[in-house]
Amino acid sequence: DQEVSQEITRIAERFKLDVTAYLQMLQSERNITPMQYRTSVIWPMLALKKLAGEQVEITDAEMMQAFKRNYGERVKVRVIMIENPLKGNEIWEKARRDPDSFEQLAQQYSVDPNSRALGGQVPPIPRYAGNDTLEKEAFKLKEGDISGVIDIGNKRYVILKCEGRTVPVVSDIEEVRDTLYDELKESKTQQAVGKVFEKIKANTRVDNYASGKAEGPERAVPVSAQGTPNGAVQPAAATQPRTSRPAPTSTAPTSTAPATTGTPPRTTRN
Repeated sequence: DQEVSQEITRIAERFKLDVTAYLQMLQSERNITPMQYRTSVIWPMLALKKLAGEQVEITDAEMMQAFKRNYGERVKVRVIMIENPLKGNEIWEKARRDPDSFEQLAQQYSVDPNSRALGGQVPPIPRYAGNDTLEKEAFKLKEGDISGVIDIGNKRYVILKCEGRTVPVVSDIEEVRDTLYDELKESKTQQAVGKVFEKIKANTRVDNYASGKAEGPERAVPVSAQGTPNGAVQPAAATQPRTSRPAPTSTAPTSTAPATTGTPPRTTRN
């Protein structure tokens, strides 16, 4: 409970809220009660983090990459996104002949609706953001340059026009080292949690007694005394289903096996 409370406090502080205000926001906006949030969101998340391992290793190289990604210079560009590289070559030829028409070409040809409406304008491209090919080509450009047709994957191609570079926000990594470390630790922990969760799902068998179906890995189920076949869905805790028994045909006293609680059996007297 203490760990759960500490985690809720930590998350609330990230949103610059006290715990009460944060929980009220969750209930009003997402219809999650404080108890539901504790037991159904935070508790499983912390449990998975512990299963994934409390410690994650963060190298100096990862810290420097995160610093350049979050605080380093970026390339300001306009983009024309296309799906057909042959069509892209035609558009690139038009842009090359008349660079000043790039904005109009983006509005006319780009398949990305968000940037198309802005004449191809997109957020500046940082280093180490996840698309090495795009970043490599972007950082080759000087102001006014137009790139070739770049394959960015998923059957998407882009043409870039460089509009300069941004000024780095922070020049010394020591100023933001603690923040970077916390961000990297959270990110790597979440990745580890995802892997653990998928492993748990893959190794877990779910027997649905309502539908009579089972999902997950097979497990050996012995044939029961009543002849239940291997693999059939069994009641919880391996309890055998009750069967109807014929009424006694004799008036003689009958005895029953002792109950599991140790209570002596009762007998019927004539």
